[in-house]
Amino acid sequence: GELEKERGITITSKVTRLNYTSTNTDLSNESYVINVVDTPGHADFAGEVDRVLSTVDGVVLVVDAGEGPKSQTKYVLSRALSLGLVPIVVLNKADRLESLGRLEGGETELDLM
Repeated sequence: GELEKERGITITSKVTRLNYTSTNTDLSNESYVINVVDTPGHADFAGEVDRVLSTVDGVVLVVDAGEGPKSQTKYVLSRALSLGLVPIVVLNKADRLESLGRLEGGETELDLM
């Protein structure tokens, strides 16, 4: 909504449904439904994140390579691990000049630990 645009953060979770059909030649073509959930990116909405994490089978964390993980990203990571989920971490904006130093030094990855 307008408040999200104004503040530049996600306040309520958003869901997108994707249909995927496997094209693996060793297996029959299996169909899957993948629900992608974008959760709030601000610590004030931790309850919303907890509710979403209790309903998913996996987690993809998108981290700005230049800025590094924010406190909410670390919170989502710790909650996901505590629920037995295995997260996939995607480093976004890695091609930007301000990201190179952090990536070369491993700072972005180390900040997640």
